[in-house]
Amino acid sequence: MERRLVCPQCRVIYSPGQRFCTEDGTDLVSYQDEALAESKDPLVGQLLDGRYLIKRVLGEGGMGTVYAAQRPNIEKLFAVKVLKQDLVGGEIAIKRFLREARVLSRLSHDHIVSVHDYGQTSDGLYYLVMEYLHGIPLDSYLSQMQGKRIYPSQMVEIMIQIALALRYAHDHKVVHRDIKPANILLTIKDGEGDFVKVLDFGIARLTDQEGVTRLKDGIPGTPTYAAPEMFLGGDYLTPALDMYALGIMMFECLAGDPPFMGSDLRLMFLHGSEIPPLISTRCRNISIPSELDQLIARLLHKEPSSRPSAAQLLESLSSIRPKLPPRSLQSILYMNTKVLSRIGTSGVQSEEDVGKAQKLAGELDSLESLVAQASEQLAKRIRVVIRRLWSAGVPGEIESTAKAVAQLEIAEENAAVQVALRREELRQVRLAANAQEAARRERYLILREQERASPRAAAAIQDEIAALEREGAAAAASVASFNIEGDLQKLDSLRAQLHEQRRQLAERILRAASRRGGAELPDQAQMLRTLEAALQQLESVSQAYEDVNNSLREE
Repeated sequence: MERRLVCPQCRVIYSPGQRFCTEDGTDLVSYQDEALAESKDPLVGQLLDGRYLIKRVLGEGGMGTVYAAQRPNIEKLFAVKVLKQDLVGGEIAIKRFLREARVLSRLSHDHIVSVHDYGQTSDGLYYLVMEYLHGIPLDSYLSQMQGKRIYPSQMVEIMIQIALALRYAHDHKVVHRDIKPANILLTIKDGEGDFVKVLDFGIARLTDQEGVTRLKDGIPGTPTYAAPEMFLGGDYLTPALDMYALGIMMFECLAGDPPFMGSDLRLMFLHGSEIPPLISTRCRNISIPSELDQLIARLLHKEPSSRPSAAQLLESLSSIRPKLPPRSLQSILYMNTKVLSRIGTSGVQSEEDVGKAQKLAGELDSLESLVAQASEQLAKRIRVVIRRLWSAGVPGEIESTAKAVAQLEIAEENAAVQVALRREELRQVRLAANAQEAARRERYLILREQERASPRAAAAIQDEIAALEREGAAAAASVASFNIEGDLQKLDSLRAQLHEQRRQLAERILRAASRRGGAELPDQAQMLRTLEAALQQLESVSQAYEDVNNSLREE
């Protein structure tokens, strides 16, 4: 009998030979051993603190075990982190655990994992209740991409979301201190894929808060992403720590590897003294705008004061984004519906299948950009030929097709504007929903403190808590119903029609020109050869795009 493997994080079952989960990168364990271990976990099936029914183990870290849990009166799932019993007696472990709870409880942002509750049970267990998330950690996502890299446009979209989260955290005097790909989750929200959640505030610090990490314990965070000042000791706690780590991540996303690699001792030396290369020198096969080159170099500056703030980074990335080829709408829709939406389900997807799908989606980004460029070039050649050959009157067949192309160009532009407006509308809806959710969470935590302090008033407090939870569930459902997938599909369809109509128009022009009598213009032959070359280029890249698109549909 085959010995099956299972991911303890998302519960997907794999055949023998697989080493880690393709969805979240978690090491697989024996299905029998995992089931046995879970059956022995004393909290599974229990009602934690009289409030959270522990359903199953999600994972285990150095500080504690994370469970999927549910409130008996609502269907919503939560992730509950419980401090390990052998650490409960340790003062530093408890301080760190409670610090994560307090830091997260004061942060309410769309791109930061949110805390719903925290406390201590009557038998001494410390617990933290967070939103339940499923998705792909950025490090796992990168590992499955060709060359372990992503296209600049996708990188910029991801980094803008992280910068939004860090700007908010820094404004609230919170420094994360462990920004790295493993702590960035790509999930799906309100129909949008590659939605970023910043995780693991376990070693985050308030800038006015006492530290609990001792120098002899080593630097906090991960050496690969550690700023030079962290190795020097002293007063290093500033938002510039996170910005340096973000620069390392941007470099890694584009180049496939971080700028510095090696042992902890070597990393300490390199971070402190080595000037990293410009990203363009490591990525000669892709076009890197000079502004992006310089931005990453500024983020990796040895002097903290010379690095841009999160707000300045946002401004720079927003100005760079229009200069990069847009992501393929097909690849976005595919990642939403075929990859991210499947995470956490029982469907088995092998590492090879998911890796192939992500690579194909990445190829679409590049190919769609080439199709758009070839189509625009063909449109220019068409206009030149029509003006030069038929200045006295355009043949009816060509004129009607040209008008159809012009109408599609207007429709495509209007659809693109509509998508932009809908995205902005969704952004405003989210901002309003976040503000309301923050107020509910704050009220909820106040009520929980009152409940602990006044057991006699617990019944009335529980009624208000239940009302808050029902209100929150209704608000979440309302936001979730707002999506722009239909607008994206319409825009994608219009663009495909526009490219096809331009091809047809070019073919008809070439046929009509070959039949045209009378004296030829001196440069007519060259002009027609140029038009034909532009047509062949569009047909070539369009066929490559369609081949990749068909491969994705078959996945």
